[in-house]
Amino acid sequence: MKHEKHPNHEQPDFNEPKRKEKKKRKKRGKGIFIFLLLLIIAALVFMFFNPFGWGGGGAFGLGSQNDSSSSSDSSAAADSSEPETDKVIIKIEDEDIYFDGELCTEAELKEKIIALGTEKSYELEHPRAIKSVYDSVKSVLAELEDSLGITVNYNE
Repeated sequence: MKHEKHPNHEQPDFNEPKRKEKKKRKKRGKGIFIFLLLLIIAALVFMFFNPFGWGGGGAFGLGSQNDSSSSSDSSAAADSSEPETDKVIIKIEDEDIYFDGELCTEAELKEKIIALGTEKSYELEHPRAIKSVYDSVKSVLAELEDSLGITVNYNE
């Protein structure tokens, strides 16, 4: 009496054909993997090389800063048509120092600031400055800030 036959259970018919075993989907898995790999490679190509010029800049700061410089140039042109403001912009681009748009040396910068004195406030822009030039201009501004009492925005 170990095994009783239950009437509710159907006995397999030995004349029926055997069921087909499910095939493993190796090909489909490889296809999805290749598709995802190609998608990731395409995303990286577009992110770093930007062949169609989409977006304002590259990823991770690799893009050019032309958009910001052109907008500052247009604002400078708009400022020139208005009456003079009390702010003088000192801009450092690479090794060049600009005092209100005019190229000058460090000594000339110091003379111009001494001549204007506290009549105006000064703003230092340094988006693409070389560190040694930035440090020397900052030290000149800090020295004049202490001695003349000028106001300087270092944009740090």
